[in-house]
Amino acid sequence: MQLKLRTEIRVNPRPGLLTHDRPIILLGSCFSDNIGSRLAQRGFTVCYNPLGPVYNAAAMAAQAHLIASCATVEPDSLFEHKGLWCHWLAHTLLARANRAEAAAAINRELDRVRALLADPVAPLLCLTLGTAWAFTLNDGSGLTVSNCHKVPAARFSRRLMPLAEVTDSLRDTIATLGRPGSHTIVTVSPIRHLADGLDGNSLSKATLRLSADSVTSADVTYFPAFETLVDDLRDYRFYTPDMTHPTEQAADYVYAIFEEAYATADTRATASRALAEHRRLAHRPLI
Repeated sequence: MQLKLRTEIRVNPRPGLLTHDRPIILLGSCFSDNIGSRLAQRGFTVCYNPLGPVYNAAAMAAQAHLIASCATVEPDSLFEHKGLWCHWLAHTLLARANRAEAAAAINRELDRVRALLADPVAPLLCLTLGTAWAFTLNDGSGLTVSNCHKVPAARFSRRLMPLAEVTDSLRDTIATLGRPGSHTIVTVSPIRHLADGLDGNSLSKATLRLSADSVTSADVTYFPAFETLVDDLRDYRFYTPDMTHPTEQAADYVYAIFEEAYATADTRATASRALAEHRRLAHRPLI
């Protein structure tokens, strides 16, 4: 009998969810960037975190409503902080020193994701929950922000979202961006939020996991990214030196399980050829 030295993850397969003919939209923590970039390298039609990473479900729902509204972000909806014009639902990478340019940068990203939502083929949505901790503005708007932009903490109330609120926000995002024929994959990010303490991180992840389970249905699938890193790999060598983020090797491993579960053999072969071509084009020979 072969000796087993680790517990390998098992994922309920749904081959055919992931195809090159179907647009894929990913929202969530920076773990969505890890998966999204790998999908793009393999030739899939993908848009990931167009407004930047979003970590809590309430801010994700707010982003979803902004995307679905088809409204233009006007310059007067931005605020200035330390010489940059920012938006509460967009990452600082989209901030600019010029107010109109900042609004234009955000609108370009909105147009990009809206184009995929308008595709004749209903999209595959991939939503990654990062944390149940949230920052809400103290200005009376009740807005839970995607990014604090290093604004003084006094302007926010920090809170742990209750399970019901996380679940309602997650359902809201799915309903807002989905349409008949859409399918949603929900996952919990394996990235640890150590600023909350290990106990606070555990409480947060447990809340997210319960929420993900609550929305699972025929049209909503749970992918165990969190369990893959914590229970399958289960070793600090698969974390970067900050002890919070997965290494490239770990992210590759999680992606391989993702593709194996949701793509057919033909799609995986096409993806492999596309990745080889991507690497060939990215190669810069020494002259």
